[in-house]
Amino acid sequence: MHQADTGITKRAELLKQWRQALGYTQKDLAAILGVSNFHVCEQEHNRKPTTARTINHLALIYAINSLPPDAPVSIIQEMLVPPDVIRKRQKAMQRLKTQPQKRR
Repeated sequence: MHQADTGITKRAELLKQWRQALGYTQKDLAAILGVSNFHVCEQEHNRKPTTARTINHLALIYAINSLPPDAPVSIIQEMLVPPDVIRKRQKAMQRLKTQPQKRR
């Protein structure tokens, strides 16, 4: 019986590939993610679902580790801030620029 791929298998494979690319053991990754190494093992073997949150967290770690050592701190800060927060900040800055300055 053929079942539709829900992406869970792909997430499990991605989790393992990124972990290995970063040179982490399952125990290392578990410590970073705040879970047990048994949990990471279960996710990699597709016995527990690998959440999007886990993949996003690992993607961020992978991206930061891929940066050159002399990368500006601002790049890392931008990676750590969710896109919706960045948009809110940009709107707030735009409003501040368009409002007339009050004199004291």
